Amino acid sequence: MKPEDRVAVTLSGGGHRATLFGLGALMYLVDCGANKRVTSIASVSGGSITNGIVGQTLDFKNTDGAAFRKNVAVPLMTQIARRGSFFAPVLTKIYLVLLFATGLLAVVPFICALGEWYVRLPAFLAVLLIFGWMFAQRGRVCAYAFKKTLFSQNGRGTLLNQLNKNSLDHVICATELRSAEEVCFSGSFVYSYGFGHGEPGDLELASAVQASACFPGGFPPSRLPADRHRFTGAPNIPDGSPAERRQLVMTDGGVYDNMGDQ
Repeated sequence: MKPEDRVAVTLSGGGHRATLFGLGALMYLVDCGANKRVTSIASVSGGSITNGIVGQTLDFKNTDGAAFRKNVAVPLMTQIARRGSFFAPVLTKIYLVLLFATGLLAVVPFICALGEWYVRLPAFLAVLLIFGWMFAQRGRVCAYAFKKTLFSQNGRGTLLNQLNKNSLDHVICATELRSAEEVCFSGSFVYSYGFGHGEPGDLELASAVQASACFPGGFPPSRLPADRHRFTGAPNIPDGSPAERRQLVMTDGGVYDNMGDQ
């Protein structure tokens, strides 16, 4: 194949709208036969949901329209439109109920003036700490929801290294906060300017996608151990200490580049 015949696809962020928009773009490429020219699909945020599903399910470069619709388009559209992703699992619903109940438990004694203030204040602070800890877990709950609804095969969570990588690279992009650089997760490599070249290790695909879609405010930064990737090459974090390189502190890929074209 000549260099000018190769196609690199990028899927932008934008929540579930980006997920479905990217799905439509990939469906068009399959329908017109241009998927055979694709060498890589890179994505951020909502586009990474589509990218992960495609890479988990089939060989995009060698599929046809019927197989793509049956195995990717229809299941993904049905999940997003009818059940969603984050809110679909029972665990998410339980989590939200407990979060609401804990918040209510913190304020009711003050609203109703139950007991003396020196009794209410310590109880309030204790419940507030519990509420804060639970609220901080919403990123993990989201990764679990992605795993249960989208990124599992045969009842087990799909690993990043199980992405289809025989004919093209599916690259999930997220932003590493401390180095202010992009991190690229794929089935055959992990790369960051600040950390160097690495391998997928035992990272679950759901965790990589959640890191890519971890929009600020909605979810706290996702902290992933760096050791599993066995990074090589001189770290390029300015004034970085070994302690700073033990974790990848990840947020939405769109923070670095919402078009996913880097």
